[in-house]
This record gives sequence, structure tokens and C-alpha cells, in this order.
Amino acid sequence: MVSIGDGFGQAFNLAWRAGVATIGVWALSRELDPDHPSSAGLAAGLTIPAWLMLGIPDLVAVFALVLTARVLLRPTGHAPHFLDFLMLFGLGVAAGRTSPGWLLALVLAFAVARDRRLEGEPSHGARLSALAIAAGTTAMAARASEVGSGLGSLIPVIDPQAPSLGIITLVIVGFIAAVSTPPYTPISKGDLSKQPLSARRLQSARRITLAGAIIVILVTRQTGMVVTAPLWLAWIGIALVARRIVPLPLGPDTRRR
Repeated sequence: MVSIGDGFGQAFNLAWRAGVATIGVWALSRELDPDHPSSAGLAAGLTIPAWLMLGIPDLVAVFALVLTARVLLRPTGHAPHFLDFLMLFGLGVAAGRTSPGWLLALVLAFAVARDRRLEGEPSHGARLSALAIAAGTTAMAARASEVGSGLGSLIPVIDPQAPSLGIITLVIVGFIAAVSTPPYTPISKGDLSKQPLSARRLQSARRITLAGAIIVILVTRQTGMVVTAPLWLAWIGIALVARRIVPLPLGPDTRRR
């Protein structure tokens, strides 16, 4: 028998997890579409029916996606520092608890290494940090019961359950939105540098997060679809705003459309 206290505790747990996941969708939209706050507000609004239909995705994996985009975009305008790399390492290790999270952490490690090859202030220690993230998350994955107990069994677990119509629809619509939304040169400025953000970095953030999500889905199927749902929600919001389908802006957009 479930007591009132237990029911309240479960409801509170679901509520705060849903709130954090929604913040993750909002943050991901801001990284992928920095000139249009409206897209982030719209994507955050879409999370309400999404979480009711799909459940709440793994929060660590959600923020692995967010930080992958953030590392590549560099919204501050400055290269990551030691504390930034330390935070990325911690997140990557934590993500290794699950198969989709492990794969997304490896994408994050690739983004850290890729950051060094993009324009802007050089990120010292990026290669070493990327290796540390990849090694740390792989070590965590090797210890997690879902993946196995040794490096020789590091094969992501494929969800045998057939994907639901709802999640398949979300992925398809989100993918179409991602590949059909035209790129642009951002006019938003770095929070610290006060210099315009890089168009090449924005495109790199969009492409690598999209490629990473596709890899996760191909390997883990329905589990990966749920984990990457924040990306598809973000892209739907971005596409709706880019096409002026939303009649009223949900925030003070930087760019005039």
C-alpha cells in the first residue's frame, strides 16, 4: 500500500526531474539557435506533452547534449578553462552509467577535441581532456551492469522493445526540422568577449549534436530515441520560429526575421 507521503514524494521527484529536463531543452535550443530566444521558449513549452507521452529522459545524458553544443558554439567567446574541463569530465563519467549516455559522452569528448580546430582562442589541454573524458566514461560504462563488467563486453545494450508511434513521430519530425532549417551567421555576441559568435562554430554544434543523436538511436533504438528527445524538441521549436509559423515571439529575439 502506498502512503500519502510516498505518493507526494514520487510526485515531487517527477516534478523536479521534469523541470530540470525542460531547462535542458531550453538550454540546448539557446545553444543551437542563439539569435532567437523564441525558439527556446517554444521548445520548452513542447516538453509538457512530450514528458507525459514519453517519460522523462536521463538528465545526465540531456546535459551531455547541451554541453556538447556549448563547447562547440562557445557562447562566452572564450576557450574552456581547467574548471570547465573538470566539469565536462565529471559529466562524461556520470553519463557512462547507461549505454546512450556513454555514447553521448564519447560525442562530448569528440566535441572537446574538435573545439581546438575551430576558430577562436586556442583551448589548451583540449586533447588531453577529450582523452580523459573518453577514458573516464568508458571505465564507468565497463563497471555499469547495463553494459558489462569488462572492457571486452563494451557493447551497448539494444532495447528489444519496438519504438512507440509517438517517439518515432517525434524523431522523424525533429530530424526533418533539423535538416531543413537553413543555417545563418549569428549576430549574437559572446557573453564575455562581446564579439559576434562564429557561424562555423554554430554549424559544427548543430551537425555534431545531430550526428551523435542519430548514432545513439541506431545503436540503442527506443532507449536512444527517448534520451535524445530534447534535441528533437529543440529542433522543432527552432524550425517553427525560423519559418515564422509561431505568430508571436516568446522572447526578445536578437535577429529580425
